[in-house]
Amino acid sequence: MKAIFLTKKGNANSAFEILETQKPICGADQVLIKVECFGLNYAEVMARNGLYGDAPKMPSVLGYEVVGIIES
Repeated sequence: MKAIFLTKKGNANSAFEILETQKPICGADQVLIKVECFGLNYAEVMARNGLYGDAPKMPSVLGYEVVGIIES
């Protein structure tokens, strides 16, 4: 599957890359969503700028706000 990864800090035009990745396997208390649309919220913009302390380590797939279909 393909996903949009935050690969480096800085300008949005160069900070993201579309990369191939493994499809996640859900745990007992998780769901897998086939994302149809997403939004970048304030925390994600701050992560891109290197100003959000709780941001995941890069490269990472952001997406705190998504809409889609539950696959599993």
